[in-house]
Amino acid sequence: MVASSLSIVNAASAVIALASLLAYLLAFRTTAGSAARDEALALAETRAQTITDLRRSIEDLVDALLRVREDLEEAPPDVELALARIRRRVRDAEVWSRVE
Repeated sequence: MVASSLSIVNAASAVIALASLLAYLLAFRTTAGSAARDEALALAETRAQTITDLRRSIEDLVDALLRVREDLEEAPPDVELALARIRRRVRDAEVWSRVE
């Protein structure tokens, strides 16, 4: 009778130990999965913010480019003034080359 009682106690202890191990593993898996999910969500949020910032920057650059293009189309460059500057620089370069 004592032997059968010890067998039952040993069997119950083994079942409880196994149940505890399974509960621990399940809790660990759930925690690890939750942490991975939280990290993935944070990464996705960061990625979305980066994409939003890049789109805003691209829109700003496109707007600036369009303004520059409009300015260039509205006021043609003063060719005579540019040629006068170039001639002046050439003359200055010739003067300096004679001095050296």
